[in-house]
Amino acid sequence: MKRPMLPACVLAAVFSCTAHASVRVVDPAGNGDFLTIGAGIAGSSPGDTLRIAAGTYAEPLTLSKSLTLIGDLAGGATRLTGNDSFRVLTISGPFAVRLEHLTFQHGFDQYAAGAVFCNGGAQLVAHDCDFADNYSGWDSGAVRVGGASTIATFTECEFRDNFAERGGAAIQVQFGASLVMYDCTIRDNATDTIGGGLTIWQSFVELRRCLFLRNSGSGAGASTSSRGRPRSRRARSTTTPPTTTGRSRSTAIPT
Repeated sequence: MKRPMLPACVLAAVFSCTAHASVRVVDPAGNGDFLTIGAGIAGSSPGDTLRIAAGTYAEPLTLSKSLTLIGDLAGGATRLTGNDSFRVLTISGPFAVRLEHLTFQHGFDQYAAGAVFCNGGAQLVAHDCDFADNYSGWDSGAVRVGGASTIATFTECEFRDNFAERGGAAIQVQFGASLVMYDCTIRDNATDTIGGGLTIWQSFVELRRCLFLRNSGSGAGASTSSRGRPRSRRARSTTTPPTTTGRSRSTAIPT
C-alpha cells in the first residue's frame, strides 16, 4: 500500500473537527484501550479516532456513529478479515467514516459486499486501503455504495482478486449514490456476468488517474454503466477477454 496522507481538501469536504474528540488504541496484546475493534467502536464517542495495532482481526463490524479507523504503519499490516464467512464492515446511516491504512480481506456476503457495505447517507473516505479476496454471492464483491446522499471517496486504494456472481466484482455504486476514486488500482477482479471491476447503476462516478487491469467477466470486464453519470479523467483500462472464472459458490438468488 502507498503511504502519503490523504489530501486535506478531501478530508475537509467530508469531516469537521470535533473539539472533544479522543484518540484510542486497539491492541489485542493489551497495550491499548481495547482488545478488539468491536469493543473500540462500542466504547468510542462520535468523532473519535481508533488506532488499530498491526495484526489480523476477524470481527463482523457495524458502524452507527462517525469514527476514524487507522491501521498501524510502524508495526506491519492491519488486516480485517471475514474468514470467508461474513461481511467485514457495514456502515448504514448518515455517519462520517474515515478508513486509513487497512486491509479488508476474505469478506463474504450472500447478496452484496463482502468487505464494506455503505448506504443510508453515509459519508465514507478510504485512503491507502487494500480490498482483496472478498466475495459476494450476488453483486458488489468487495464494496457496495448505495442510496441517494451516500458518498464514498477512495484515494490510493487497491482492489484485487475480488469476485461477485452478478457484477461489480470490485465495487458497485447504485441508486443515486456518488463514488469518487483518485489514484486507485482495480485489478484481477472477476464476475460471471458484466462489470468485472466497477458497476454503475443510476449514480455519479468520478475517476482520476485510476488503473483497471485484467478484470474479467462475460462482457464489460473493466466497468459497466446503466443510466449512470460516469466521469473519468486519465483512467486507464486494460481488460481480458470474456472468461469463465471458475470461482462460483452455490448460493440462493434473492427475489
